[in-house]
Amino acid sequence: MLFREKRQVVICIAAGAIVGGFLLFRYLPLQKQIKAVEEAKAAQSLALAKASTERAQLPVLKEQLQKLERFNEARIANARFLNERLKGVTTPVVPAGTLPIPLVACGSSVSAAPATTETGTPNARSEDQDRHHATRIAADIVRYFGEGD
Repeated sequence: MLFREKRQVVICIAAGAIVGGFLLFRYLPLQKQIKAVEEAKAAQSLALAKASTERAQLPVLKEQLQKLERFNEARIANARFLNERLKGVTTPVVPAGTLPIPLVACGSSVSAAPATTETGTPNARSEDQDRHHATRIAADIVRYFGEGD
């Protein structure tokens, strides 16, 4: 027989209970805590690595932002320049007795100019006036944008 006395049985049961209690109440909870700490450490090291790579990209992003800001400032300046230059084109000053060049601004509709003035004389604009006006606009555009590349 394995156990010769009752005392051996009691001692073995007590030793088994102590080992079981240690495993159940001390070892397993500590293993769970160790695993949780290791996972948190891994998550922190991953976040740190991600932050360091993003930090390396920060100068490039700042440079791109500055380029975009300069580009937008140039676009605003271009829009202001064109607005000033094209005011006379979209709202021409028409001398009495002449027919204005019909231009359409964005979002507006086309309407025909009357064939005669208020006094009943025919509206006529000479081709020389039209050519001079178009040449002046083209010169302004070329002066602003340059000859091209």
